[in-house]
Amino acid sequence: MKTTMPIPTAPAREESGRVLALALIAAGILLPLLICALAAPPLFRLLLFTLWLNGLASTLPPQPGRRLRLGALLALLLLALHQLFAPLLPGLIASAPPGSAAPALHGDAALISRHLAAGRSELLRFARQLTALLWPSTATLALALLLAGLLTALRPPLHRELLRLAPNRALTRRAWLLRELPDRFGRWIRDESLRSLLMGGLWALGTWLLGYSHPAAAGLFMALAAPTPFWGPLFAAGLSLFFALDPGHLPLQAGGAAIVFAVTWLAAHLLLTPRLALSRPPLSRGWTLLWALAGYLCAGVGGFFIAAPLIAAARHADGALHLPTPRSCEPTSPQSVQFS
Repeated sequence: MKTTMPIPTAPAREESGRVLALALIAAGILLPLLICALAAPPLFRLLLFTLWLNGLASTLPPQPGRRLRLGALLALLLLALHQLFAPLLPGLIASAPPGSAAPALHGDAALISRHLAAGRSELLRFARQLTALLWPSTATLALALLLAGLLTALRPPLHRELLRLAPNRALTRRAWLLRELPDRFGRWIRDESLRSLLMGGLWALGTWLLGYSHPAAAGLFMALAAPTPFWGPLFAAGLSLFFALDPGHLPLQAGGAAIVFAVTWLAAHLLLTPRLALSRPPLSRGWTLLWALAGYLCAGVGGFFIAAPLIAAARHADGALHLPTPRSCEPTSPQSVQFS
């Protein structure tokens, strides 16, 4: 009997090529930001917040008057929240709450207590470093708001110029796809930001009610993990167990955390999942876990948090170049752009 070797099919080769292209796009996004973060942290914060605010601004209503009013309201709200939380943030994240002296522990309880204390210290050190890297000064936030406003105002003439320079039907279609990229990317940023705010706030409130030692840090980790579908919130919930008071309270606080996690997950699912289904690029849970584990192996907890959002951003950029054929290659208005 003659045996034949399996030959890779064209779809398999195409899929492997897309994965490689996705990894290259993600590296192209990450490397400049990483170099900027290491060389000039203030410039990194300015760039990061400008991109985030520009994404939010792209989701504002298209009418100039409403866009201006809502943009000004959003800018004032962000500045007010920054002034409110700037003096409180270091104490909320990493200071130890007052409490009575813990009883002397022996045997396995003492070993578990030492492991909890070591993990808690490591996580708080990471939280302090993260807030020092990401938290902007008032001047940085104001400059980022100004730059995001200028980019939002300049986007329509830039789009018209891009379409004017496209010399043929293929490039005109590509120009329209690139024109849609900021709006699609902005909707994803808006929905993921809302999910992070909701899950982080509910988780911080729940762990505070359960008596965890650092509920603000637990909420911060849940907010950072929320953009990683399915696996991120589970990972953040596991990290929060290091903020349990002592081994004697660990089973009770873990059971309470499971209930709080179910409520947090259900609230985010009911309120935001329909929006995220439209704005989040498709990525299976298996691939999400692989990317997140690769990020953890490369950069620890921070790598786990940024892996899935980085791949999602790369999927958005890649999707602008590989979208299905539109029903009309030369639409007459932005509202007429429809994809199958």
